Amino acid sequence: MLYPHTKRVFLSPATEENINLLWQWRNSNSFRGLCSNRQDTLSLEEFSQELVGDNKRDRHEQYIICRTKDKLPVGTIFSYNYNSTHGYLSVTTYINDRYVSHGYGVEAFLLFGAYLFLTYDLYKIYTEVYAYNENSLKIMLKAGFKEEGRFRGHRLHNGSRSDLIRLAFFQEDIGPQLEWLKKLGSYIEDCLS
Repeated sequence: MLYPHTKRVFLSPATEENINLLWQWRNSNSFRGLCSNRQDTLSLEEFSQELVGDNKRDRHEQYIICRTKDKLPVGTIFSYNYNSTHGYLSVTTYINDRYVSHGYGVEAFLLFGAYLFLTYDLYKIYTEVYAYNENSLKIMLKAGFKEEGRFRGHRLHNGSRSDLIRLAFFQEDIGPQLEWLKKLGSYIEDCLS
């Protein structure tokens, strides 16, 4: 099976084989600090139940982000809250601490976003970022995301209140990102046929 990829990363569907890795990531401080409101750590059994609940409730698609050169898993990306009537969904991207600042997250997000826009009749894709995650926020705004909302003091982080910022990426703005992905040797359209 062909999966969306560039010369540096590819997206592989998350399966039961990935449960231990997803569990480790879910319990990491970085995932809980950047990607989730859930602050507790879970046993593997508890995590399995949580994942089943997420998949039943609102999880749409989930992939493991892997380096192309050695197939090493570096993170995960998933969509949720898919609304086919109004044409939107949300996406969360997580990169393991060891691989942050290598550009894998940006590449995976743009690859996944292009795949979602080409596969579903979407008007926009949402993502959320905490204000203390300044690097991610700066990268997303530079990539063309628009701030659509700010929830003031939404999270208590290290004893201080932090805003949660909701960003949107619109289908009409995907052109430059598709060109950028082509330069990276992306492989999307053939994966859909």
